[in-house]
Amino acid sequence: MKKSILGSLFNKFGLFRLASKINSPKITAIIFFLTCSVVKSKKRNAPTMIYIHKGIGIDDIKAMAQYSNEINYIIIQSSFLREIFKYFFGATIYSNKNLHTDYHYDKNLFPVDKKNQYRNFISDTFIFFERLIKYDGFICSNYVYGYLQELSMFAKHKEKIYVVLYKEGLVSKKFVDRFIQRYTNKKFIGDVFLTYNNFIKNAFIKSNIDGFTSNNVSTVGIPRLDFYKDLKTSEENIVLFSFYPEDKFSYLENESFFNSNFKNQIEKISIDFHAYIIEYANKNLKKKLIIKTKFPKKYSDYIYKIIKQKNLTISDNISITNIENPISLIQNASVVLGYNSTTLIESLLLDKKIITPNFYNVIPEENNIDYFLEYKDLAKVASNYNELSSFLSSDFCLDPILAKQFLEDYISYNNFQSSQNAEKTIIRYISR
Repeated sequence: MKKSILGSLFNKFGLFRLASKINSPKITAIIFFLTCSVVKSKKRNAPTMIYIHKGIGIDDIKAMAQYSNEINYIIIQSSFLREIFKYFFGATIYSNKNLHTDYHYDKNLFPVDKKNQYRNFISDTFIFFERLIKYDGFICSNYVYGYLQELSMFAKHKEKIYVVLYKEGLVSKKFVDRFIQRYTNKKFIGDVFLTYNNFIKNAFIKSNIDGFTSNNVSTVGIPRLDFYKDLKTSEENIVLFSFYPEDKFSYLENESFFNSNFKNQIEKISIDFHAYIIEYANKNLKKKLIIKTKFPKKYSDYIYKIIKQKNLTISDNISITNIENPISLIQNASVVLGYNSTTLIESLLLDKKIITPNFYNVIPEENNIDYFLEYKDLAKVASNYNELSSFLSSDFCLDPILAKQFLEDYISYNNFQSSQNAEKTIIRYISR
């Protein structure tokens, strides 16, 4: 039985909560051992790090293992730790929107005695886990998550290195200071904090968030983008990475202008942009359009809602998917459409043409997180169907100098060396 299936079964039947209820860290450690994945380095005596798997961060780990391969990785699903966390703090704990940001300050939501119980359970679990497989420390993708705070404390007390390979913060350099302040628990517990670019690094260093210093924050780039190295490309398809306004603009919820009129304008621009590209594909049947959504059903439902609302048809040259590999979609694209997505940065790595919707007239510049804000010539901005159709039918080119500058600024691009940068930095801290 595959370990992922085994892990799903353990979660489905609540075995992690059961192990917590009967106070059995040993059983929990054994379950972690049975369900974890191990990626081994070819290097003898390589250090071993436990990666707490959540979201796209696993692609960074895979890239580091493939393109640097100086570290062994033990991969444990974060959902397992969240189930244990729920047992100690209540089944409804995840309904609280301040769950992560208030962990160190809300004594009612997180009583001290419950924290101590959770910390002791986690500590005993990973102490026993090391009897099954030796490790040097932990890697996770964010410093804020409540269910990882006691793990970071355990690492500190046991002198295990604790690394955050931060997967957030890719926003306009003008907005990054505000971005990191709007989602923080005001406390970093760890040894090293790795960022994608210097804007993020410098923002944390000067943030006055407890725990960040110029000595423990380092820029390494985005390891997963190393997968684009030496890729052969073609220009077969038009690719739209669909975006969902409710997600993209939630960061503006506390702004004075975030009212029903503003939300309606944002929604209209988004719906129209999706509809324009579908209409274009219907009128140009020789051009294949692939619309990629995120996996949850609500994102594909959003596309079908637009199709129904706009009375559109889906011709044979149009496909809608939530499972296609973004790398291969970009690799074979003639043009890529989307909004404020890492996929657009990835497209620049392969010299792909980019088209985005026009939100510039609606969102005040000081509140705009779009990282093309100061590099507007990198992407064509379409406000209506005629503009979009013109861009798709013309043979426009990227400005290579501007693209190079953007990639250096935003992903610390240095010829696909991010995986090596990340592992070298981690090993340097292990060796201290």
